[in-house]
Amino acid sequence: MFWGMCVARDPQSFDLHHLIRENYRQVSFNKEIRGTHLPFHLEREFKKYLTYGNLDFGMARFHCSLCQKDKLVAFSCKGRKLRPSCTGRRMSNTAKHLIEEVIPEVPTRQWVLSMPYAYRFLTSRNPDFLRKALAIFQRTFSRHYEYKARIHNLKNPKAGAS
Repeated sequence: MFWGMCVARDPQSFDLHHLIRENYRQVSFNKEIRGTHLPFHLEREFKKYLTYGNLDFGMARFHCSLCQKDKLVAFSCKGRKLRPSCTGRRMSNTAKHLIEEVIPEVPTRQWVLSMPYAYRFLTSRNPDFLRKALAIFQRTFSRHYEYKARIHNLKNPKAGAS
């Protein structure tokens, strides 16, 4: 391994890292003053992201037997929202798991619910509204496919969704 040619990651120098580090606490504080809060999942993502690249929060040590040098590599944040590389890795690992372990080798169909712009903000801020919209969406498609299955004389058909 030619580590001399590798450039060490320094996420603290990234613009996004600087922006979050300098501003997210103030934004959170301002929201609390107004009587609202950042959603828990966003607060958690910001905190995770700020640990990314920091050796104090976990690392792996690699040793090159050719040059006798060690290299410390900080663990990634394992986040779901802020870092594209962590998000992409998680997405591809989930897809691989679904294809190899979960979805049987049968014809499948994927449906995507795309909300009109007027409702997107509402669904992002109101989990209850999103839950109800998804329930209506899933119920509509389940009824459609169960009806189609009954036409083909299938007994007690059930449609699945996740």
